[in-house]
Formats: sequence, C-alpha cells, structure tokens
Amino acid sequence: TLVAQLAAALGSLALLLAAIGLFGVTSYSMARRAGEFGVRMALGAQRADVARLALSDGLRPVVLGVIIGMPVSVLAMKSLERQLNGVMSDPASVVLAVAVLLGGAVLALIAPVRRATMIDPNAALREE
Repeated sequence: TLVAQLAAALGSLALLLAAIGLFGVTSYSMARRAGEFGVRMALGAQRADVARLALSDGLRPVVLGVIIGMPVSVLAMKSLERQLNGVMSDPASVVLAVAVLLGGAVLALIAPVRRATMIDPNAALREE
C-alpha cells in the first residue's frame, strides 16, 4: 500500500505541475491575443463565443496528448501484463485518469479564459 500511496502522490504532483504549466502557457497566449479577442467582440462576437474559442485553443494540446497517449498506454499495459503474472489492466482506471486529466486542464484554463472574455473592445481597438 505504501507503493500505491507514493504512486498516487507522485501522480497528483505531476497533474499539478501540468496544470500550472498549462495555466502559464495559456495565460501568455491569451494575453498576446487580447487585441484579437477585443476586435472580435467589437465586431459582434459574444463573450461565450470568445470563451469557446479560448477554451478550445487551450484544450487542443491536452486532447492531442490524450489521443497520442492512449494507444501508447494500452501497449504499455499489454507489455506489463505479459511480464508480471497476475497483473491485469483495468480500462476503468484509464478512463478515470483521462477524466481527471481533462478536469485538471479545464480548471487550469478557467482564469485565462475568463480574462479573455473580460477584454474591453474599445481599449483593444485603440491599441490596434
């Protein structure tokens, strides 16, 4: 059980570090695109449209990582099943891990997306 607790702690730390990194990169990207978002809103885009655009831009690398990582993890699980007697893969735990990863990514994106939707269109137009 100590090994399982250590693995859970390290996994939680990895998730936290990934969320912090995603938050930083997305915040920077949203700040660089503030003018674009402001112009979009000045031309009639609703805050929900800007939020959807910003959220999809932030989630794109996470979803791409999941798409690439799933086949790799399945191959790794099959390899471990052959090497370790009595160890079987659990698809439910893989689905839960993906859900936790996507949930952490969404939580990390809340603040940058909210900041992107609060841009003043007049100020953005003045800057452009």
